[in-house]
Amino acid sequence: ETPCGEIYNVGSGNQYSIEDVIRTSSMVSKIKPDVIYNKIFSRSFDPYVWVADISKVRNTFNWFPKISFVDGVKKNFEWFNNNLHRYNIDTVNT
Repeated sequence: ETPCGEIYNVGSGNQYSIEDVIRTSSMVSKIKPDVIYNKIFSRSFDPYVWVADISKVRNTFNWFPKISFVDGVKKNFEWFNNNLHRYNIDTVNT
């Protein structure tokens, strides 16, 4: 029987930085953003690791990610470009 009311983390199980996301998005979209990075020092209560623990969903449902991070970004970019009409945008600069 499927558990009712349970909470599951769904993700890749890998950590990606904002810089990773920007770099991958730039590669996929061929858009070179002008990014300014500022170092913000961690506070004592900031988590060092930002990774979804997918063990519960994997163990309960035998679920695991099937799409890599890069392929997921590609699919999102393609979907967005194919659905620009939903956002009142005519074109994306590529």
